[in-house]
Amino acid sequence: NANAGADTITFDASLAGGTIFLGTLGELEITDSVTIDGDLDDDGVPDITLDADSAVGLDDAASRLVGIRGIGNSLDVTIEGLTLRDGSSAASGGALFANYSIDLTLTNVILTDNETTATSGAGGAVFVVQGNGTFTMSGSQVLNNTAGAYGGGLYLGSGVGEITNSLIAGNSADSGGGFASVAGDAVFTNTTVFGNYAELLGGGIRAGGDLTLVNSTVTGNLAANTLGGGGGGGIAFPGSDLVVTNSIVAGNSSPSNAQIYEYNAASVLYQNSLIQDDTTDIFATSATNTLGVTTGELADNGGPFDTVAIANTGIAINAGDLALAVDPDGAALTTDARGAGYARVVGGEVDIGAYESVSPPLTLTVTVTEDQLDASGTG
Repeated sequence: NANAGADTITFDASLAGGTIFLGTLGELEITDSVTIDGDLDDDGVPDITLDADSAVGLDDAASRLVGIRGIGNSLDVTIEGLTLRDGSSAASGGALFANYSIDLTLTNVILTDNETTATSGAGGAVFVVQGNGTFTMSGSQVLNNTAGAYGGGLYLGSGVGEITNSLIAGNSADSGGGFASVAGDAVFTNTTVFGNYAELLGGGIRAGGDLTLVNSTVTGNLAANTLGGGGGGGIAFPGSDLVVTNSIVAGNSSPSNAQIYEYNAASVLYQNSLIQDDTTDIFATSATNTLGVTTGELADNGGPFDTVAIANTGIAINAGDLALAVDPDGAALTTDARGAGYARVVGGEVDIGAYESVSPPLTLTVTVTEDQLDASGTG
């Protein structure tokens, strides 16, 4: 921060696999463009953990982990290969708070067990209000975070949010258990939203701006709808334009509008997607939640984090539109949610959802009959 201009922060190799406890140091404040790289071996997995507690076994976090404040300046901030854990804010942004015109990029980051303690708090893990900035998250996990009001995992107040090849699971809030936006426009690509909880609306997602889903899976989320009148176990959408493409929204639960609750939308477009209560013939394996609702099962299917696999012979196989399987920049998707080594297109067609199935190998049966020898002794 003291020296103007973009900086890069790395960590000594001896710290690989270690945890840095912030404790009484409080949040790390960023007021200038910077890249923080904790992926020491460039394998796409975080090597450094920042913990807001003061020591192992203590639960004494007194602040969030990172605060990014442009104060009128446009900043470019990249955080890569870090785990941000146990942050706590009495306002918003349990792990990370960013405002003003900031381009914020999170790559291969894990955000887990963070919270906002105020009943009006938003963004249990991340609170972003960017103005004209862009929030980009890829290859990342948002797990088991809690907010008092909006966005148990992520909150986007304004700007554009692009979430790609990521997992948002186990988060909770009043509205938007996994993700919430007020005016920001969000695009989810190759992303799984699973097992999040909202007391009111939008168990998985509550979107107030434009919302686009491309080859994503939303399942196992719950909106309790304690005040009645809405619901949206998977998605609550009071926003502008809703587009769901090559995606699965199924097996979510709420007393009303279990999958998608859209109201006041300017336009709604569903393309090559499954939006239904019944998960039969969609997922490879299923689980039953506490309400008796059958959902997809989040499991280790290879790759850096868990996904929800589709059945090899199910209705999601090859049901997508290949021309629509593109990233936010319009480039064709090359991998599914799991990243490198897991092709997005198998056999010339694209599946729907975040996971691309590989058809079971063919069984070849060879029948051998006794060869007859001719007079010369050759076959």
